[in-house]
Amino acid sequence: MFGYSRKREWALASVRFEYAGGTYDGRGLLSWKPKRGFHVEAFLARHGAQLPQIIEFGKVGVIQPNELRAVRMRLEDGARALTSPICVSDHLELVGSPRLSADFPAILFVRPDPARGASAKLCGSAVLDVGKGIIFPDSLERETRLAGERLGHSFSRKGLAYDADGVKLRMSVGAAQCLEADWELSADVWTANDAWRFGEALADSLTFLAGRTVQLLERTVYRRQRIYIQRNAASPVRSLSLLAMAPREDRASDMIDRERLILLTKFFLRGQKEAFVARQMCAQMADASRQRTRAGRELLCATILEAALRTLDSHPFALGDRSWKIRHSMDTFRNKYLGPKWVSACAEALTAQKRLRHRNAHPDWVTDERGEALNAALEQSLDDTLRLVWFYGYVILALAGCPNLEPKFPKPHKQWGPMMTVTTT
Repeated sequence: MFGYSRKREWALASVRFEYAGGTYDGRGLLSWKPKRGFHVEAFLARHGAQLPQIIEFGKVGVIQPNELRAVRMRLEDGARALTSPICVSDHLELVGSPRLSADFPAILFVRPDPARGASAKLCGSAVLDVGKGIIFPDSLERETRLAGERLGHSFSRKGLAYDADGVKLRMSVGAAQCLEADWELSADVWTANDAWRFGEALADSLTFLAGRTVQLLERTVYRRQRIYIQRNAASPVRSLSLLAMAPREDRASDMIDRERLILLTKFFLRGQKEAFVARQMCAQMADASRQRTRAGRELLCATILEAALRTLDSHPFALGDRSWKIRHSMDTFRNKYLGPKWVSACAEALTAQKRLRHRNAHPDWVTDERGEALNAALEQSLDDTLRLVWFYGYVILALAGCPNLEPKFPKPHKQWGPMMTVTTT
């Protein structure tokens, strides 16, 4: 379509949406900047029912679904576009001489593709922001030639190839640390909707395995002689650091495991309750990593376990309901997904969760003078956090169907060796 990092503007032949019983339409201009996203400036006319005599703006409250509208647009070149929803009741400029001035984090473009024909193949591609330092299992070689003469050659571990079980996947890290992925799915196993959501599932899998907030920047799918392109505004890739959930024996390793990547991608693609729970656990852990205080990180981290077990048990929280017991729910989860070898590990996870939650839900900073007792408690809470985070990683792998999981957890942090040793003279 156009380079992701390049600014761009389009003339809009049509801008149209509904609000307050009437329809707005007109012409305008669409602009794109990677960090800002999309911006629409359009002059409009209203048709249908007149606006209410009294319109209230700036009221505090929860945005209702009937206040959200997606804007439909047609570009001068014939392509059509649909924006992410906005709350049109926040746009005072629609009253009087109506116009629209709005930012959109994402837009879906639809273009004709007659050259491709009515292909039955379910194929697509995506661009993902993965940040720096991820290593993939396959070597990527690039060669530069001019007039048949070889000018240069480079080699890196920044690629991955897979072709089995109805999934053909090719990935490589290109410019600006963006991962470019192309896939083809077998129509006997997968659906057109799976082809569209494959990029999202890939981003979810990499977020878990790489311990960072991998973002889907753009995805493209070809279907029924049309090209569907969704583009999203960029946001910084953030490392989860010690809150990275994927268990790994080598703390310094950034190598992506091929089998687990494919297993998790298929898992997120299936979209069952287990996939929903795993996706929410990843999102909550990302939120925990963004907390500015230790107490905030630990408390949010501790609440994830109860939320996951309640959701899997279909037992939502209700004030005054004491029928749900976390230990019974943990036993149910262990028997279904992990097995008898995990009895001790599950019990230790419950103990760590209890200490973290109660310590931070009932803080003692009002009277504590930050003495030795507090230092010991902080060291214990760090080890509890690390154990609980890794346990969450095993929970997600177990939900995805990863076989032969062994309860291996990090040693107490005081026994860790340094990441690097520098000798001075």
